[in-house]
Amino acid sequence: RRPTESDTYCYTRHEVRAMLELCRTAPELHWLEPILLTLAATGMRISEAANLRWRDVDFAANVLRVADERSSSRLRKLGTART
Repeated sequence: RRPTESDTYCYTRHEVRAMLELCRTAPELHWLEPILLTLAATGMRISEAANLRWRDVDFAANVLRVADERSSSRLRKLGTART
């Protein structure tokens, strides 16, 4: 569901299905299907999905955690804090 206070464009189910079908039928786009599916199913931004680490995935709880490590001074100093 799209938040009513947002002006961010949200793809419709029909549009997502069409994008996934294009990925399935165009061999050069097969790699893109799991990425699009992840983004559509979770609502994550591309950068959030790209920065996922295995420790962010909890299969037992069926949860993905999007990290905000800005409070870690050690990671900020290293330049590796995820936001």
